[in-house]
Amino acid sequence: MKTCIYNGKIVTPEKIIEGMIYINEGKIEKIVEGKIPLLEDYYKIIDAAGKWVLPGIIDCHSDAVELELQPRPTSIFSMNIAFGELEKKLIASGITTMYHSLSISKSIFGEEKVKKYYRTPKGVDELSSWIQKNRENSLINHKLHIRYEIDNIEGTEQIKDLIKDGRVDQLSIMDHTPGQGQFRNLEKYKKVIAAYRECSEAEAMEFIEESMDKERMSIEEIQDMVKFARIHNIPVASHDDDLSQKIDLIAPWDVKISEFPITLEVAKYAKKMGMYTVMGAPNILLGGSHSGNLSAETAINNEVVDILCSDYYPASILHSIFYMGKKGKCMKEMVKLASLNPAKALNIDHLTGSLEVGKVADILLVEEKEELPIVKGVFSAGKMIMSIGG
Repeated sequence: MKTCIYNGKIVTPEKIIEGMIYINEGKIEKIVEGKIPLLEDYYKIIDAAGKWVLPGIIDCHSDAVELELQPRPTSIFSMNIAFGELEKKLIASGITTMYHSLSISKSIFGEEKVKKYYRTPKGVDELSSWIQKNRENSLINHKLHIRYEIDNIEGTEQIKDLIKDGRVDQLSIMDHTPGQGQFRNLEKYKKVIAAYRECSEAEAMEFIEESMDKERMSIEEIQDMVKFARIHNIPVASHDDDLSQKIDLIAPWDVKISEFPITLEVAKYAKKMGMYTVMGAPNILLGGSHSGNLSAETAINNEVVDILCSDYYPASILHSIFYMGKKGKCMKEMVKLASLNPAKALNIDHLTGSLEVGKVADILLVEEKEELPIVKGVFSAGKMIMSIGG
């Protein structure tokens, strides 16, 4: 089906134009300025009616799938139901490529209180297998982002097997040891643990001290894991970087992504070292980090953010783009944080991530209503998968 979307505000990497975009065989055939479609052959005509025409969002880090599959500790839904329902939410949020973030580790809050089946080795194996088998039948692009906790030494071989089997699309190395990274403020972390475990702060402190004593992978073992991923062309990210020394350590390993840098200074240093910096969009909408770390809005104002991810709330990316636009930021550059930049970081920018001739037609039609963005139409590989209203 040939399609022409006209009368929209088309956001390309270079500029925002009023014009039309032609889709043929799932790809963008041409982009033309003007308000009246020029038809050479038969095209299905879609009037964007002044809406924003944006590239589909690429979410590089989100664990939303875990809550969809297991909304309660004892309630686990089938993957067919969970993914079908999650896809609806992702599409309505403008996400056309999702990197589902899964951890192979014990919960940092203790298994007896937070039982997440899809963080167990068996759960991750089942879910990654399902994603691999159902990629062709899905409405959007589902990919797997493995978050590897360095205290899970026994999980090393499973990670490598998943990589060899072609199931992994991104790897991040995580260290949630209390006293550093995201949880460097032990007083705040103690209160979080007490709330999640429903225990006293004294009991929470005992758990923290136990966590700090756990055995972890050596620097050499971490480097070996990163090297293994890179040999298989898997992009690798660091996580919760809190010191420039950590950047100095990992950058030579061909780690190109820094997720959630803890301070402005570290974010600036990661950028200086040529890394893509990732911040959570919920951080913007909530007015700051729930852990008291770097504010995403502050980081954007200081031009040290390359990518926005949803972390745990899929709708947050699109809302954050428009929120920052209302604050005076260039919409063209804000859109790149959710599309072209993650595509570049994850080595898929030759396929998607921007509205350019020859790329896959992952396209959004977005209307602003009462200063809020509403996704009114979604194209995935040139096929309209959602349409609301006229």
